[in-house]
Amino acid sequence: MFNLFFRKKQKVALVLGGGGARGIAHLGVLKFLEEMNYQFDFIVGTSAGGVFGAFYLKHLDIAKAWNELKEEVYEKKEISENLSKIVENNEKISLLSRFREKLYEARILFKEGILENDLLKESYGIMFKNLKNIEDLNGKIFIVATDLLTGKDVVFSKGELLPALMATSALPGIFPPVDYKGFYLIDGGSTQKLPTIIAKKLGADKVLAVDVGSNLNKREKHHPTGAKIIIRIEDIVSYRLHLTNVKHADLLIRPDIERFKWYDFNKHEEIFELGYKAAKDIDNKIKTFFKSSDKKPVCSYCSEDFILI
Repeated sequence: MFNLFFRKKQKVALVLGGGGARGIAHLGVLKFLEEMNYQFDFIVGTSAGGVFGAFYLKHLDIAKAWNELKEEVYEKKEISENLSKIVENNEKISLLSRFREKLYEARILFKEGILENDLLKESYGIMFKNLKNIEDLNGKIFIVATDLLTGKDVVFSKGELLPALMATSALPGIFPPVDYKGFYLIDGGSTQKLPTIIAKKLGADKVLAVDVGSNLNKREKHHPTGAKIIIRIEDIVSYRLHLTNVKHADLLIRPDIERFKWYDFNKHEEIFELGYKAAKDIDNKIKTFFKSSDKKPVCSYCSEDFILI
């Protein structure tokens, strides 16, 4: 069996990035790692990475996790209806970037999100039934969210599982922030799409990271409004933060899933297989990663000021 608790001289973290439905590729990567008996010490996950990482640790067996996801989760009436609500709202979601410009101009927002948090609460309640706390999982995971009040990243390491999953999934503009123990939390992908530096600050010597996010698209020359410039700057800053984290991965796996939208859960089979393929294609690099003692140090100016709870 895949032994998550095998200890080596160097601690290895598996960092799973955010990307919505694209995060299903994480399970494909985990299938390959498990088949080859590549072992790591803990998971650090943002957004979909936190959710699917936790779902894997529910079983510590990829076949059981994948079968349950396909047969018992996605076919559940309640979850199917919730996913349908997301898909039905994809037109609203796709309009969100254009709507952001109007928000800057109007400087007012009447709702915290297009969808309600009850959708997440119900779905995760079904996926993680009988699991109350993070400690109930079969392995160590750190789940990353962003606090709107302090501006800091909040990393869940223990305690209630459901609030951690809801917080790391609260995509800005789509789901409302999660009010939890004095924090006002949104999707960790807002600041930490791929939390490699956090993983090293948590004790990892080496990081194997899986990036399922989208790239920053190049824009053609045009004459934007001031609001569009502000939005574009936000996107650039977020992407540059992401690139800093990418540089701190000792090995990066990036599945070929750019064409999928974050709400394409109905394409889970294809996304899963592409995750598996991405890991298999670089097996030699993964083998070297686990055998080598080489590691990337964390740069002095990249120190992450996060809150561990």
